[in-house]
Amino acid sequence: MSLIISESYFFVDSVSSCSTYTFNGVQYTTSGVYTDTLTSSLGCDSIISLVLTINGGITSPITLELLLDDYCLETFWNVKDSRDTVIYSGQNYNCNAGGGGPQANTTIIQNMNLAPNECYTFELGDVYGDGLGGSFWGGLDGSWLIKDFNNISNWTRTRKLWIFN
Repeated sequence: MSLIISESYFFVDSVSSCSTYTFNGVQYTTSGVYTDTLTSSLGCDSIISLVLTINGGITSPITLELLLDDYCLETFWNVKDSRDTVIYSGQNYNCNAGGGGPQANTTIIQNMNLAPNECYTFELGDVYGDGLGGSFWGGLDGSWLIKDFNNISNWTRTRKLWIFN
């Protein structure tokens, strides 16, 4: 008699959505824990669990991670809605005009809750006009990243303007 024991796998994923979420071909509209059993290519069972949070269309949480460059006194940013109203912004960071300073090369974290079914514009600017390019002048560059509630980033650039919906 020969006994072969194959491994099984168990995965858990946490997701947040504004109104609906499709998991393995099934669309869900309510929060909960959903489980599916799959068979791997080796014939082993794999169990996938989804911890789903439906926000009910109230807000969509977004996080901006802005790494300031050496010349962060020049940096400013805005999030505007479709009526061009500024709903989040940042500027006047504690840096020296010639580079350096207490906030130079630090990361600014801004959590934002954005209403669904609205179009938003993210503007990132630099008074001097070189973006987050501190290395042009012998310093360190900055960068930025926008992540959703699931810690997934679809928007990242190191220059001036990007629009997200």
